[in-house]
Amino acid sequence: MAEPSTGAYRLNTMRRGFYDAAGKRPDMLMDEADMAGDMMEADDTAGKERSRMLEACDRLAASLVVKRNHAVTARASCGIEQTWRSDELAFEGMDEIGMQSRMIDYVTDQAPLKSGKIGPQRSHVVINIIRPKCETAEGRFSDIQLPTDDKNWGLKATPVPELAKNLKDDRPVALKGQDQPLVGADGRPMTVSDIARTDIETAKDKMSGMEREIDDQLNECNFNSECRKAIRNAVRLGTGILKGPIVVKDLRKTWNKIEGGGKTVRVLTVEEDLRPSSKSVDPWDVYPDPECREDIKRAAYIWERESILPRELRDLAGLDGYLSDQINLVLQEQPTKLSVASTKENPFLIKYNIVAQGNAYEKWEYNGELNKDDLEALGCDCSSSPFQSVSANVVMVNDRPIKVQLNPLDTGDLPYDFFQWTQRSGIPWGLGVARMLLWPQRVIIAAWRAMMDNARDSAGANLIIGAGVEPNDGSWVMTGKKLWHDTTEDGDVRKAFQQFQLINNQKELQAIIELALRFADIE
Repeated sequence: MAEPSTGAYRLNTMRRGFYDAAGKRPDMLMDEADMAGDMMEADDTAGKERSRMLEACDRLAASLVVKRNHAVTARASCGIEQTWRSDELAFEGMDEIGMQSRMIDYVTDQAPLKSGKIGPQRSHVVINIIRPKCETAEGRFSDIQLPTDDKNWGLKATPVPELAKNLKDDRPVALKGQDQPLVGADGRPMTVSDIARTDIETAKDKMSGMEREIDDQLNECNFNSECRKAIRNAVRLGTGILKGPIVVKDLRKTWNKIEGGGKTVRVLTVEEDLRPSSKSVDPWDVYPDPECREDIKRAAYIWERESILPRELRDLAGLDGYLSDQINLVLQEQPTKLSVASTKENPFLIKYNIVAQGNAYEKWEYNGELNKDDLEALGCDCSSSPFQSVSANVVMVNDRPIKVQLNPLDTGDLPYDFFQWTQRSGIPWGLGVARMLLWPQRVIIAAWRAMMDNARDSAGANLIIGAGVEPNDGSWVMTGKKLWHDTTEDGDVRKAFQQFQLINNQKELQAIIELALRFADIE
């Protein structure tokens, strides 16, 4: 019987299930097909998951942008920003005259117009009483609230009524189910008062340990220094803001000694340490919920603005809690900065300014209530909350959420505390020392300039020279030991050459300054 051809042999063996047309076994072919199908299915699942995450991020960003724009426009419309700007200029000793001499106005981005009118030359001197008053108030308040040689806080064990009552109980104590009383170290039966006294001592020891732990954490985050910054902002602008407690990550580096084989080496070990911290925040970068009025604890949310460099943004990619895909999308875009339109355009309208490539981005941090469904779509576990809204923390750059997490505080409170130097009604922003002394400062500056003008005018005499008097040297400049010749017909030069002295009002103007200083001390 003739041997079958190679093609016929392969065809027969394929039918019998041994090999395929390429010489591979069918089970091997099925394994490769299954692997390829699994890879395609995995890629498709990953693509769908990425698309779902992007849609959830866009939906969350759209709702947050509305809240942010509302908070930014509300703060701009209440007039507090103009108040802060004038307070800062007053603290630096600037006034309207000094403002006009600047090259570019940083508010309107326009050069000041030059006046073509030639008027009398006035004094432009400034005496600044606001700066020393602010520094005195800041130093005095800081010394009272933040003593350098002691803590401004402490823990004290409160008396528990049950324990205080048991201190007078001398009944013996026995274990449950036993009739024999407990025996102490001295061999004497223990009483209820002994147990109560031991519990009180244990509570005091734990309280002392907690006090040391809190003191160490406050020293680690430079709490006194941050409080002084908040006091400085409160004195100058009227409001000091502390943010905390927040969780910060610190790297602990230790050199551990390893011995072996007669040698000793030291190996560097780096460990991550999570600890609480508090810091002062510039009021210019905080935008609270306008519905909170003067009580910041009633705010539903608070926005905080901060600049972040592209390299700092790249370092966040891959860290726990950050969305790397969103960070990559932000780095592919140009940085945009949010601002409020000027009055010439639509007033209090949010606009986006595209800055040059490579400049810093604006990072917006949101702390407040969010929809549970939006948070769960981004991977947050909200199963422990029975409510529809959950307190959360979101970080956005270029209107893209790059970090979404639940509020790290168990109570759900916002991590911001406002210190108002003088409380105002209807808004969470206070009045500082600079605003209180603004009008006395203007009175003092006006009186001081008037005194300088009067001193200049009364320093020399005003001369009236008639037509019958001429200088011998032909120069009309007034100097000492100068010769003049008389050309009048009657020879009486007193009619053609007279001088008048202006009145010096220094005492009257000085009285105005002293009165304004008294008003400043009263305020």
